[in-house]
Amino acid sequence: MLEPIYRLIFTADEKLKKFLNELKQSIEQLGIKLPQQGYHEDPAKSQFQIVTRLFRIFKDSNQNPDDSFFMFKRQLKKEFVQITSENDDVYSKLIRLFCDIDNRKTSILNTPVQNENNIE
Repeated sequence: MLEPIYRLIFTADEKLKKFLNELKQSIEQLGIKLPQQGYHEDPAKSQFQIVTRLFRIFKDSNQNPDDSFFMFKRQLKKEFVQITSENDDVYSKLIRLFCDIDNRKTSILNTPVQNENNIE
């Protein structure tokens, strides 16, 4: 499950970089601040770890399709206390982007990655 997120964050593909920027903007609209990618003193607070946690919450909340939106929103607020948005559209957009990642997993896994040490 982590591999598509890793590939997406460190992608060398320009289209996927644009997609990643849209994903980052949606995450920040919730009130979650993403650090610059690259070396971070606390690995648990790296961009990769934050996006991975969000994606894992998305996958877990989809186990029950009837309540998946509300479960996703509730779990995000529980794990990320800094969330400030109450706008359901922001959550819906993030879910749509994570669905795209899930649906495009094979193509994402086939993209080349950059050297992580060169990312700013």
